[in-house]
Amino acid sequence: MPEQDPRLRAALESSRRETADAVSSLRSMAASIRQEHEKFKQERDKRQEDRVKAARDGELGRDAQRLQQRIDLRETTWEDVLSGRDTHPSAARARHDLQRNLPLMAAQAQQDPDVVEADLEARAAQVRLREEMEG
Repeated sequence: MPEQDPRLRAALESSRRETADAVSSLRSMAASIRQEHEKFKQERDKRQEDRVKAARDGELGRDAQRLQQRIDLRETTWEDVLSGRDTHPSAARARHDLQRNLPLMAAQAQQDPDVVEADLEARAAQVRLREEMEG
């Protein structure tokens, strides 16, 4: 086997280190993203449980209580409510309320520091990932 050029050997070793570092960084980012995603899902599930309980207890009004009862009895689903397949008056009112409140909810989310921070972090992670893959 011919003797390798020391510069070539050094470049190859440097390339291997950079690749290993990039892979390690990607694994770390992926683990962090998985943790954040799991945390988000847990928080989302908790909010949903709280909303369902409030609806069942009538805290969100009679229409929401009736709609939740129908969901609990498997007479409808949120998918049917939102798609318009469920034409029951409680579903129609829920769709109307959601449509009316959606712009307000979006505006509130854009002003929520946690939402803004999460969005910025996600964008930064996306940039880092793209740079790692390109570089």
